[in-house]
Amino acid sequence: MPLRSALVALLLLTGCSLLPGTGGLDGAWTLVSGTHDGARLQLIDNAPLTLTIEGTAVSGHAACNGFSGSATISGSQFRLGDLASTMMGCDPPIMALESAYHAALGAVREARRSGDRLTLTGDGVELAYTRTPPTPDAALVETDWQLETMLTGGAASNAADFDRVTMRFHADGTVEGTAGCLTWNGSWTQDPTGSVAVTAVLVTETGCGPGPAVSAEDAVRSVVEGGFGAAVEGERLVLEPEEGIGLEFRPAS
Repeated sequence: MPLRSALVALLLLTGCSLLPGTGGLDGAWTLVSGTHDGARLQLIDNAPLTLTIEGTAVSGHAACNGFSGSATISGSQFRLGDLASTMMGCDPPIMALESAYHAALGAVREARRSGDRLTLTGDGVELAYTRTPPTPDAALVETDWQLETMLTGGAASNAADFDRVTMRFHADGTVEGTAGCLTWNGSWTQDPTGSVAVTAVLVTETGCGPGPAVSAEDAVRSVVEGGFGAAVEGERLVLEPEEGIGLEFRPAS
């Protein structure tokens, strides 16, 4: 076989997944080791460093906060930009790890994938990831859902008092929730695809007593009043955006 034909056959046998590119990089990835400016990133249990790539859109978790942004991809060249992060505070070692991870991501210039391993490199940077195992969907019914993130105009925010915004779906087809000075209830149904529709929502304003209203109260009212759609995505309950506002809940710890 001529040398050129043999090389073509070898490339076909190794598979396109070894070639960098938008489709080849797509997926959810978890960092297993990394260095930045010659220093090793000291990973911390229960403070994962992740990266999800969907075409030119990226998102992930940086030890404490979530982030999102965009990627410029050309062959093996790979740059991240426009990264926006939520603003929750964590213990100093976790925040230090988060800062180092963001700095490393900002220095990445190349991406290569081999099977279930993704490696991002740049000047003084090497980040090695493995595929993130799929997360089973959380149970919708009889779970205490707690607000984690509010999306407004594409920007994510997070506040300590979000844990006072809760919701619970009951097996009898009713749903109830609270948000500071608000309580609300309604009815819910779920179609075969898993999409949830909440209707006949009644919002009641109650006396707050000694506690102030939570910062997301107005947003919650605008989303839930009149009904809304929702879906469970892994460990998150995502309420469909209403007037540019989206709400993401997680099971209460």
